[in-house]
Amino acid sequence: MSLDLSALGVDDDDIAKLVPERIFSIAVHPSSAKLLVAAGDTWGRVGLWDVDAGDDLPVVTFAPHDRPVAGMRMLASAPHQLISCSHDGAVRCLDLGGGATASFVELYRCPEDSDGDYPTLHGLSRELGEGGALAACRNDGGVVLLDPRTPGANAS
Repeated sequence: MSLDLSALGVDDDDIAKLVPERIFSIAVHPSSAKLLVAAGDTWGRVGLWDVDAGDDLPVVTFAPHDRPVAGMRMLASAPHQLISCSHDGAVRCLDLGGGATASFVELYRCPEDSDGDYPTLHGLSRELGEGGALAACRNDGGVVLLDPRTPGANAS
């Protein structure tokens, strides 16, 4: 049985430019009450789109990283947090309730290797258990367990 998709389309009101470059990762807020979409680009920027905001400043863009944003998560156990990881070796957290002064806080940074380079991070897992812990995978074969509730206390 074949499905005819030729009649499908996208309304211009359902399109937003979240980041200036190619999207590398995307996350959708777990709430059923509000549609919030985050996208990370190839140059470390993260854009947030409040789809329900209409014309009232629906998109806000941040620059928390300086390499591609490889993964993002909005946790069901902490829906006010957006966690991002990047090829720059950092995992960062944005408090979505921070308003106009919101900024990303570093949760973890990969240690430099012998050449002075940071191993890159390639993604974040879903929540592990009840507390919202995450696993981030490094390009050196390591997996790092992170607890977003304790910024700066995550092991390297």
